[in-house]
Amino acid sequence: MIEIDEWSMEVINEKSYSIDSVDNIRSYDKLYFGEDCDKYNAIEFIGIRCTVTGTNVLLIASGSPKGLSEKSFLVSDDNIYVCVGNSVFCVNLINLELKWTVNSDFSCCFRIFELNDTLLIHGELKLTSIDKLGKKIWEFSGRDIFVTPDGADEVIIADEIITVTDWNHDKYYLDYNGRQI
Repeated sequence: MIEIDEWSMEVINEKSYSIDSVDNIRSYDKLYFGEDCDKYNAIEFIGIRCTVTGTNVLLIASGSPKGLSEKSFLVSDDNIYVCVGNSVFCVNLINLELKWTVNSDFSCCFRIFELNDTLLIHGELKLTSIDKLGKKIWEFSGRDIFVTPDGADEVIIADEIITVTDWNHDKYYLDYNGRQI
């Protein structure tokens, strides 16, 4: 569980959640499903809970599970953007209403970055740029997955250049428009 104090919110990895089960540890007011997610084959469940009002929602997606970290979500402009399985969700933090969801990778989405007025999603198989309305701007894939065997930082953003490293330690340099430099 990760707390977002300034919003009185908790983001919770619900590893053992089962749809339609009465044995779940927590119940949720609303269930939001990722794009093309079959609810009976969902793989990852992330809860958002307001600690003041008690309202809550559960984000559900397909793909591969990756867990929850401080880098798998971003709070900006009264919204929380969350990587869940192969999808990215945008939820309004004031009323916990789903604004949009987009499938951003075939496998899973690890991290989310804010670049000017856009979002950059670090997926296992590709980088995806999305505007804050949920529209894909560009995608980039390499020769192998964007994970390194030694756990080195696969995506680095500095001086308006995105450097991404794949499994074989091949490096790709991109501008903010997704073009290789």
